[in-house]
Amino acid sequence: NITDPKDNKVKTCMPGCSDQNYNQLISSSSYPGLDTIVHRQDFCYVVNKLKRSCQDPYKVYYIQEYYPDICSGVRIALQESACDTSLTWHKELFERNATRNE
Repeated sequence: NITDPKDNKVKTCMPGCSDQNYNQLISSSSYPGLDTIVHRQDFCYVVNKLKRSCQDPYKVYYIQEYYPDICSGVRIALQESACDTSLTWHKELFERNATRNE
């Protein structure tokens, strides 16, 4: 029950004419996503760090053991000038791949 402020009378609350149902969906993903990392500024920071590590003979041995193709991927990013010397990412130099396998 509720008091109507217009006439100060107690009135019974009526149910709604129709029910509203809400469905909830929860999803999650790890950061960075494999499909989106090359489209983020963070990509340039990672490329810059790996560029130095891939040039160090001691580090590259262990990097290649766990991530065999990562240094070649860094070389490709550098050849394509994906990031400039100020670590700014240039999205116009990359087209979004339709799948991860491309």
